[in-house]
Amino acid sequence: MLGDAGHSIPSSLFSMVDMCYDSKENTKGILMVDCPSPVVIRPKLAYHAMQNLFSGMPSNVELQAGAGATLQLNAPVPGPAHDPSDDGPPTTAFPFVFPTGEAMLAYWASQHTPVNGDATTTVSASLTTNGTAIKEPALLDLLTGTVYTGPAGGSKFTVPATDSGMLLTEKSMLPLQ
Repeated sequence: MLGDAGHSIPSSLFSMVDMCYDSKENTKGILMVDCPSPVVIRPKLAYHAMQNLFSGMPSNVELQAGAGATLQLNAPVPGPAHDPSDDGPPTTAFPFVFPTGEAMLAYWASQHTPVNGDATTTVSASLTTNGTAIKEPALLDLLTGTVYTGPAGGSKFTVPATDSGMLLTEKSMLPLQ
């Protein structure tokens, strides 16, 4: 969904729960079920990530025209072994802007297709913006919901990166209590 937003493509959450069919399971839901009985076992990590995305990135942010963002990993993020031709770019970063002019940067390590599991590895990365700056940054880890203050403001940041999304924005733009 974050990738769709970065390409200005409307998207929606297709299914809340995994779907059980006679011959197979469709595990694209954000709630794990016990097939063949459609009993919910537990929320998947994606469930919490979607909650954090929906609360941390309001619908009124837009892709920032004329701006750019790049993410350079300081070490590779481990991922499943699969056909290298399926690998996309090693990182993805998009600049967004609130109607009031504050910036939001969305980024993640995107080289490997995420797996349906609970393991994740975080590495250090450099996030650079072109055409925007953040004065009082706060970082929202979409997977855990943890908000970190800092790093120092400006247009170049040392940040954690993983194969799930992160949002870097002005602290005042996050719904903190």
